[in-house]
Amino acid sequence: MIKALIFDVDGVLIDLTLEQVKNQLERDWGITPEQTEPFFAKEFVDCLKGQADLKEAITPYLKKWGWNDSINAYLDYWFESQKNINKQLIAEIQLLKKKGYKMYVATNQENIEQNIWYIN
Repeated sequence: MIKALIFDVDGVLIDLTLEQVKNQLERDWGITPEQTEPFFAKEFVDCLKGQADLKEAITPYLKKWGWNDSINAYLDYWFESQKNINKQLIAEIQLLKKKGYKMYVATNQENIEQNIWYIN
């Protein structure tokens, strides 16, 4: 008998994929997927595994990409763009929670304070 459900964040609770992030960077800032691919293929994976600090890992890339604002401004932009909450799934989760199921999130997210936000 199922007693608990575990959900991932990116692509599940948040309706956004890495490809969409890359495309959004190109659309909003002219930073192409070809420019961002080296970061997302190596350093970002290390950040997700807890083997690298996101701010330190991305800083050299921001310079290459022509980002002229602060690292915090970039991270604010990035994390704000990831708030495409899957409202239909959240509604289903709330119904299941009322039926007594335990709900958990298990995800690999880069460790940074700016990435903390809550779903009620």
